[in-house]
Amino acid sequence: PPLSTLDYGSIELNRTVETKVLTISNTGNIPLNVLDIIVSPSFALSPLTLPLIIPPASSQDIGVTLISTNQAGEVNSTLEVVSDDTIHSPYSINLKALITAPTIEVSHTSVIINPLYLIDFGIKELNSTQGVRESISISNKGNQDLIVFSINTSEGYYTEPNSFPYTISPSENLDLDIVLNTAIPGNYIGSVEISSNDSSQSIFRIETQGVITGAKIEIRYKGIPIEPNGWIDFLSNKEGEVKEEVIEIINTGNEELIISEVVTSNPFSTQTVSPLSVLPQESINLALIFNSNRDTSIGEHLGNITLSTNAFEGQEYQFNLKATITPSPVLSVRYLNEDKAPLSVLDFGSITKGTDIPLNLIELENIGSEDLVI
Repeated sequence: PPLSTLDYGSIELNRTVETKVLTISNTGNIPLNVLDIIVSPSFALSPLTLPLIIPPASSQDIGVTLISTNQAGEVNSTLEVVSDDTIHSPYSINLKALITAPTIEVSHTSVIINPLYLIDFGIKELNSTQGVRESISISNKGNQDLIVFSINTSEGYYTEPNSFPYTISPSENLDLDIVLNTAIPGNYIGSVEISSNDSSQSIFRIETQGVITGAKIEIRYKGIPIEPNGWIDFLSNKEGEVKEEVIEIINTGNEELIISEVVTSNPFSTQTVSPLSVLPQESINLALIFNSNRDTSIGEHLGNITLSTNAFEGQEYQFNLKATITPSPVLSVRYLNEDKAPLSVLDFGSITKGTDIPLNLIELENIGSEDLVI
């Protein structure tokens, strides 16, 4: 039967389309001269040479291909066959197709936004719950299901809900919140990436930024971070030796770090006077002292140090200390047979010129645990 419409049906966006075959027949009794075939730029004809002569009772097949499928929606066009048929020239045929595709649209505070749009959470206090949520809406403006495969967020952010993949039907939407996590202080510059089956923008990226205020403590010993309940080892120490080890206290937060108290256990100590203050992104050094003269014996000695601070990790930051005392000789000098403290100065008193110098007998004593060689 005569054809009035050539329908390609529903076709997915950017998909290769099979060619439809159009048959031109000559039902007359003299040759039919096809002078021209006119079609819109959205379609293409198979190669042919015009004018085309079709003998009586014969036909000619022509391929018609839909070549433009890069925009969703209905395609309506016309193909015209111009010939020497005085009754049916031009012979018009409707061409139609429905290009289906999902189309993502994102809005913030009811305003449609473009990719790389910035959502600024401003400055928030540590553990704040006020103003830490920003609502967005993901809409499907296309004519095919939009599938949101995933939503990826940078450190410091998360979304609610966060159950994916999620299918959004045409003209429907998904509402969700972008949440700034205020549990850890810092400057959070990041993004939210929405991955979907919209081929024109498979990744829709939203920029985010926010600041969480708070002090944050980091302890380093010889350049290496010391975690809470970690260890600092003074290694081997001779009897009577006093050794000092230095730790670095760093404020990696964005508020002043206050160390209100420093407490050590024997035989460890520090000469620091509390409170201590460390500005954001700065550091101070703290000397830890091990004194083997402080009621200690040969062997291993364990202790700890506790810093009371305003850091977000907790009010107390504690780590362990260890030192070993090894045997060694220790010289003590005293007056012979006198129960006096060891000498540092031998005093002969006042002596008259020309008289004999009095004899002072001293005692050299090894109060250590290893032979003393003089």
